[in-house]
Amino acid sequence: MNLFTGTGTLARLALRLDRVRLPVWVLALAAMPAATAAQYMKVYPTDESIEQVASVVTNPSMVAMNGPLFQATIGGLTAWKIGATELVLVALMSMFTVIRHTRAEEESGRLELVGAGVV
Repeated sequence: MNLFTGTGTLARLALRLDRVRLPVWVLALAAMPAATAAQYMKVYPTDESIEQVASVVTNPSMVAMNGPLFQATIGGLTAWKIGATELVLVALMSMFTVIRHTRAEEESGRLELVGAGVV
């Protein structure tokens, strides 16, 4: 018997159970930076307006919350603003997925069925 016996079957089960949730999370996380950049382009249409914002975000309290702004461009502002938000959302997505694959499986009785097989 191999150490990884049944791993492929379990991976297929996990992907089948999350065939809707995970793509929705991934698409939402991928769309957030694009939407934020589009909004920044509307709000700050000129380079001078971006420079004014760059002077505001050097405030020590803003730097403590989001980190320093490395580049005063639309991309730099987007990365500065989205960085912490994306990390929190990825952590939540991971936490919800792990809980779903552990607690929900235990409650439905599927955990005993999977554990009874060769895994």
